[in-house]
Amino acid sequence: MRSQERMLALASLSACAFTTLPHHHATCSHRRAAVSNIDDDLTPKELADSVISNVFEGDFGSRGEAWVLGQAVIIGSVLAAPDLPGLPLLSRVVGFAILLGGGAIAVIAAADLGTSLSPWPKPTDANALQTDGIYSLCRHPIYTGFLSLCGGLGLLTASPERLLLTMGLFVLLSGKATAEEEFMAAKHGDSYTAWSEEVPRCFPKADAVRALMGTRGAE
Repeated sequence: MRSQERMLALASLSACAFTTLPHHHATCSHRRAAVSNIDDDLTPKELADSVISNVFEGDFGSRGEAWVLGQAVIIGSVLAAPDLPGLPLLSRVVGFAILLGGGAIAVIAAADLGTSLSPWPKPTDANALQTDGIYSLCRHPIYTGFLSLCGGLGLLTASPERLLLTMGLFVLLSGKATAEEEFMAAKHGDSYTAWSEEVPRCFPKADAVRALMGTRGAE
């Protein structure tokens, strides 16, 4: 039952991302620049160069590389798992919607981080605390996107192996999130602590999703 509830939660957030977050992302960009000093005029090449620089910043072994390796192994295993035929149409539609929503969540979350984007749990020296946009709904939306992508693919292909691996990915990402939050609390102090107490880790509160959708409707 718990796995089904988690999939329903992923479906709700995925639907919200697919239908509302692109609009919300555009309306909050100026507020984000004012808060975190992220340059919204960065070219794709400048952003890519910044992310590459973030990958190599810091001492090897101190940035949480083991978590990233485990994450890559599980996601790769999800992609390699077998498909099963005879999937009911409803499950296929739900899985496809979660899959698309997961992609939207991950892309928007990465874009909101801008030059702070890094694969490692340890933030970069120039990391800016992001609390607007999709980060007003949950603290780790990129992880939510990964879970949605893997879970949606499992439903779309009726693959029990992929669904089991998605649950394993959830366990691993929970540990990685804990490590990341310790780094972030050490870097940003009370600002991060206060925000983390208000915003859930991966699954948003229903009233926050309704507020976001209501804001879009009002605009």
